Amino acid sequence: MPKVTLSSKNQITLPVGMVRILGLEAGDILTLIQAGDHLALFPKSASFPDSIAGSMKGFWGTREEIDRYVAQERASWGNKEDDWLEQVEDLLASNEEARKIVGKLKQRPRYAGPTGDIERIKAADPGKVRSALEELKRLGAVREIPPPPDWGAGPWVRLVRKVANCVEE
Repeated sequence: MPKVTLSSKNQITLPVGMVRILGLEAGDILTLIQAGDHLALFPKSASFPDSIAGSMKGFWGTREEIDRYVAQERASWGNKEDDWLEQVEDLLASNEEARKIVGKLKQRPRYAGPTGDIERIKAADPGKVRSALEELKRLGAVREIPPPPDWGAGPWVRLVRKVANCVEE
């Protein structure tokens, strides 16, 4: 292990082998860190970005590997907006209560109404209506909204406009 001597002016001379390995030149600035009774010298770059530039080279792979990975990820996304709308259409095709809920909300101003009114659909099983309403909420076709100030307390729901526009009359 190389040794250095502290001069009377509190200076040290670095061994030439270490200077070459680190690529240091006269005038380079070094950072000195004290950890307990140990000292550590680190070459200091002109700026922080310069000091970390290239430190992760190869960590994520080559540029081509990274580009290929990103392209595969983007291709896997598909069109999520169409996916949820297709799920809503499938629900409406197979669930009569869901169709009745959407139909009732489409007749209301701004496609919104009190949850209690929506759940009281004529000639429908209340349990199935609640279940269909929860499924429409889960899919994002119906959203809970705060009630208008003049209507008092109670949850309200609103049909998403995109669903209202895609559902046939």
